[in-house]
Amino acid sequence: MHYKIKVSPIASQNIANAVEYYIEFVSKKVATDFLKDYKKLYKSL
Repeated sequence: MHYKIKVSPIASQNIANAVEYYIEFVSKKVATDFLKDYKKLYKSL
């Protein structure tokens, strides 16, 4: 079965805010791990 996931504008903004937060306020290792997990999740969708 094929399906398409739509990402709402609010969800897109929340994702952008999370990325910005991790870049600005956490250690480089934590930010890198977050971005790696985020990309992995995005690809699995």
